Amino acid sequence: MSPFDALYGYHPLSFVDMMFGDSRAPRAKIWIQESQDILRALKDNMATAQNQQKLYADRGQVERQFKVGDMVYL
Repeated sequence: MSPFDALYGYHPLSFVDMMFGDSRAPRAKIWIQESQDILRALKDNMATAQNQQKLYADRGQVERQFKVGDMVYL
């Protein structure tokens, strides 16, 4: 559940919802397309950054194997 959904009780309209509705403003569809392009680029950049952070975090990981009865710190 998103914060918007929790606060208002419904999901906000997305650009796709606005795109298929009637629009009286001639530049509205252009603005929606530009906004979708920006959103797509932001999502791609976020995924790239997350993958880089994962690679950096996983670099220091060591695979350890324990047997029953081994003494370990918790």
